[in-house]
Amino acid sequence: MTDRPSSPSDHRFVQVMWIVLAVCAVLWVFGNALVRVFAVLGLAYAIWNLVLIVPGRVSRALESQSRLAFTLAAAFVFPLILSLYFLQGASRFDPWASIQLFAGWYALIPIAIIAFIGQSVGYSMIDKYHPVTGLLVVACLLFVIMFLGYHGIALGSDEDGYSTDPIDPVELKARRQAGYHFVVYLFYVCVSYIGIAAGIARYRAELRRLDAAIARNRIANP
Repeated sequence: MTDRPSSPSDHRFVQVMWIVLAVCAVLWVFGNALVRVFAVLGLAYAIWNLVLIVPGRVSRALESQSRLAFTLAAAFVFPLILSLYFLQGASRFDPWASIQLFAGWYALIPIAIIAFIGQSVGYSMIDKYHPVTGLLVVACLLFVIMFLGYHGIALGSDEDGYSTDPIDPVELKARRQAGYHFVVYLFYVCVSYIGIAAGIARYRAELRRLDAAIARNRIANP
């Protein structure tokens, strides 16, 4: 998840991905069912590559304060846009009801896992000075997990323990109508970001301690 320097080949690749994105969008609108399947695959491929390349290039072109503002804006606007997908069936959108459906001791398990993984990513994997790409990748991965849940495939814990069984159709309908997946997805994204921020803070704190130790050693042994 560490951004590499941009190159002319990156620029050409980004242009190609925008073309693929536009073509696949047209195919999705005007194509039949089979064409739409390939259009979705093309859209996913183009969006994934644009997420990996474009934000990092923009971040590297900005100064400190502007880079921070861009990173925060991209990191929260992008998952918010993705989360709108989960509102298409929310005919009785109720955030409080979604929270009640989510609340329970078993909800702590995915929260702890996401926070731990986020902290590990922030400490050892993500670019500490241009973290925007890593943040967006995490948002994409969490979206995929919630997308599966939205379509009835459970990947998580329930009252009886870890479960990968299909969700009960009645319960799934209630969750969709209440906007459960919308609320939980954004919550998971926030948890992951907090974990990543903690990992980056830990890394920088250790780096400062190391620099201070080196400075003291140079003073003691000129």
